Amino acid sequence: LDPISIVPITLSFVSFVVFNNLSLQYNSIGFYQLIKVLTTPVVVILQNYFYNITINQNLQACLAIICLGVAIATVTDISVNLKGTVYAVLGLVSTAFYQLQVKQRQTSLKVNGLQLLHYQAPQAAAAVLAATPFLDDVWGKEGLARYEMSGGAAAALFVACCLAFCVNLSTFLVIGHTSPVSYQVLGHFKLCFILGAGVLVFGEDSNVVRLSGMVMALCGIIAYSEIKRKVNAEEEEGRR
Repeated sequence: LDPISIVPITLSFVSFVVFNNLSLQYNSIGFYQLIKVLTTPVVVILQNYFYNITINQNLQACLAIICLGVAIATVTDISVNLKGTVYAVLGLVSTAFYQLQVKQRQTSLKVNGLQLLHYQAPQAAAAVLAATPFLDDVWGKEGLARYEMSGGAAAALFVACCLAFCVNLSTFLVIGHTSPVSYQVLGHFKLCFILGAGVLVFGEDSNVVRLSGMVMALCGIIAYSEIKRKVNAEEEEGRR
């Protein structure tokens, strides 16, 4: 593969990581969660505008129910400031573009997720390393350069890197075999599962509003999956 053809997905990935971290730093958790929920409609809008990919109205209705349910279940306090909002919007757009690029590059370059990640990961690592001195206090009193690495810290760092690789690989594989929108739905299901496990297994406090949001989101996810299955079956039948 031509490394230049991978640059757009690398730039969108680096932007997605940087701006989402800055958004979390400058915004409240509630506003950050709200922006994450908005990623789904932004993906739908951008893929329609840039790639002429549309989804039917029934699926759009399911997505609206899912997003509303997730917002009810997760969004609590919301405080807004100009700098945080700018970072949040940039993170929102770059996240949507990144997921669209993952799908588009696999299709246009005719590669699978692991092959694309093999070329993209080194570029992304180099770009993040180059940007770190401008975005973090590397040489300060508590900077990265002055950190004394211990065996435990090194082990934790290694495990974190392995988990990050698994997350990135799963993103490439899921989007490659489905679509960015379906990947978003899967992410919402994961969040509902985590919230539900927290209540049922670990006894975390909950309330009627949060539970109703989780139920609404799960109903939307089930409806989306069933409608998507029927749409795929119809398309497969039409190609025969």
